[in-house]
Amino acid sequence: MNKLALGTAQFGLDYGISNKKGKVPHETVRDIIKAAYLADIKFLDTAALYGNSELILGQIGVKNFKIIGKIPKLIDTDISYAKVLLTNVKESLFRLNIKFFEALLFHSPTQLMQSNSGIYLEALKSLKDLNLVKKIGISIYTKNNLPSEKLLKSIDIIQLPLNIVNRSLDENGTLKKLKDYNIEIHARSVFLQGLLLIPYDDLSDYFSPWKPQWRQWHKDLIKHNTNPLRECLLFVKKNQYVDKVIVGVTSVKELKQIIESFNYPTSGMDNEFMRNNDERLINPQNWKTE
Repeated sequence: MNKLALGTAQFGLDYGISNKKGKVPHETVRDIIKAAYLADIKFLDTAALYGNSELILGQIGVKNFKIIGKIPKLIDTDISYAKVLLTNVKESLFRLNIKFFEALLFHSPTQLMQSNSGIYLEALKSLKDLNLVKKIGISIYTKNNLPSEKLLKSIDIIQLPLNIVNRSLDENGTLKKLKDYNIEIHARSVFLQGLLLIPYDDLSDYFSPWKPQWRQWHKDLIKHNTNPLRECLLFVKKNQYVDKVIVGVTSVKELKQIIESFNYPTSGMDNEFMRNNDERLINPQNWKTE
């Protein structure tokens, strides 16, 4: 289970298109955290922007885990960015009740694409010297979010979307390029925010253009005696460049299903026809489902 990391957005927010339960209750979060630890899942991915997830995790106790945090886009003030960042990080550490982050990522990739991006990165690197952070990185959405070649040399981790539908960052050579810089790759959105787990009849009208694709996929799943969860996980698991696979759950049952699927030997199904580069589909920020 060392390749799995547990995402925590559902612990503080009503997150995910397939999430019908809403924000996960405190006691359920406690049970999930315990089950994850017993299953040898040691990485938790969280963020200050995930509602009160940091506070909930701190109350439960996560000192036995390696915590990956994210920095929100901080508002410019008269105080230096380094001081604002330090205050922000200390507040997150206090809520989480831990002494340091295993890794800290910029939540907004645009911060490392500005003319003064070096200032932001140096401020983040300074947290290493204070032993508040072990590794630093960035969360991206597309190849266009990558910082300059010079800044890439200072980055330890990049978190990015990768799933059966959205393979763009693998196909355009981004994953290989990151490995050339010895950067850890953490794959997120492996279920496309839960869209890949929804039966095609339950898709909202917004996704009508892609319903035939979903319908054929589900027919093939039945034919090969498999399921969406297993196929999504095995697809990312077998990618040679991926170091961590981030998954989110709303119950212990879901976590156990993920672990079972992740441990499945191999997939005998060809999912090639599910690939799609349409930004209206692969980027949840573009969805209009209401």
